[in-house]
Amino acid sequence: MSDNILKLFFFLAVFIQFSISHNEVNIEDQRCYRSALYKQKPKDQSDTVRLALYFESLCPGCHNFIIEQLTPTFKLLSDIFTIDLVPFGNAEYSPAANGTWNFTCQHGEEECEGNKLMACAIVLYPDNHLQVPFVDCLEQTGAPQTAGKKCSKKVGLDWQKLSSCYNSTEGDNYLHGMGVKTKALNPPHTYVPWITVNGVHTEGMQQKAEDDLLKLICDLYTGTKPEECKKRRQ
Repeated sequence: MSDNILKLFFFLAVFIQFSISHNEVNIEDQRCYRSALYKQKPKDQSDTVRLALYFESLCPGCHNFIIEQLTPTFKLLSDIFTIDLVPFGNAEYSPAANGTWNFTCQHGEEECEGNKLMACAIVLYPDNHLQVPFVDCLEQTGAPQTAGKKCSKKVGLDWQKLSSCYNSTEGDNYLHGMGVKTKALNPPHTYVPWITVNGVHTEGMQQKAEDDLLKLICDLYTGTKPEECKKRRQ
């Protein structure tokens, strides 16, 4: 094979390799890498307002606060505050002979049933975006203890999973946990709804929450105010 032919093959090989490499670079430039979207720096949660609501399922005041203040505010400001829902209120618990728990509720057995159903949903579905609509739906019906199937379907929860919890010792244990959390309040609650913000309860803050929760959350949030807060000031 002549030197000229060998040189020709050499230059062809170099040209082909350059073309492939150049094409790979172009393809690489056009790819949408997951890292660009999913590996961003996590959102700073240090400014998030932490609200806790201690309530019971058939309490008129709780019902009004959830429907008129909590749900509307959460729909607008869920990016800047979290909610710890604790359905127990003024109930009492005592050990049962079978190793579970007996409950006595202020508004009767139906309230205990509603509290337990809510406790199951809150523990099994820890996302506020599922918890708040479900509790709101139960409260809207006026009969939380019987509306579980309808509300679980509306919100997108697994009714079989909830029903299994509700009808077992699992639900009793979850409700007992809500009772333990309620009785650990310091100062102890004297009524419901009982609201804490960032772990603190004062009568002044309670009144502000019941009057205008959206304004309270906006006022307490120290980060960049969302548009809903800016509109409120206008």
